[in-house]
Amino acid sequence: MRLSILALALILRLDAAERKFPAGVYEDDRIQIKATVYPDRADVQRLLGSDFDGSVIVVELTVTPLGDEPLDIQREHFQLFSTKDAQRSPPFHPTQLAGRGALVVNVPQASVTYVGNNPTGPRIGGMSIPTRKKKGGEATAEPKAPEKKEGMTDSKEDPVLATLREKVFPEGKTLKPFSGLLYFGFDGKQKAKDLELFYRGPAGKFAVRFKN
Repeated sequence: MRLSILALALILRLDAAERKFPAGVYEDDRIQIKATVYPDRADVQRLLGSDFDGSVIVVELTVTPLGDEPLDIQREHFQLFSTKDAQRSPPFHPTQLAGRGALVVNVPQASVTYVGNNPTGPRIGGMSIPTRKKKGGEATAEPKAPEKKEGMTDSKEDPVLATLREKVFPEGKTLKPFSGLLYFGFDGKQKAKDLELFYRGPAGKFAVRFKN
């Protein structure tokens, strides 16, 4: 029985390795971007060790500066957009998806599913951010920092967090290619053909569309 399970796991890995995933490319005189999208729960599970109840889409990204000066590359320069239902999402930090500071998934009104254990955090998909009132009635975003105790780490609370941190797309100024994963939150099932990766940063503004 154990051999059968191991054989099945090997077959699934080989199948995943042979599959062609939807990819997109953009290039100009300043930057080259190569991106592959993984909208399916099974692929997210394989990459990260959790499918996050189908609320997370992963983009595998390689950014190569093409100019003579280092390019400042930040995760916040990217955003994933769905032409199907106009949802959009910024990339999330690993601690927003696993550990004590995890986000809330925005699902239909009758039920709410939590990615982590923080019911007061921002919601995936609708991107609703909790606010607090200032004097004069002005509302401002209230950051929700993970609460930690001395000697306690997020990785001990959620083993998926270590994988998220290890694989996340890096940030900084570079002349060399940067590669890694971006994590986006969406309500409902999305297809690769309906997704676009927007870039807004020092290298300009453009969109990467995914093709099989």
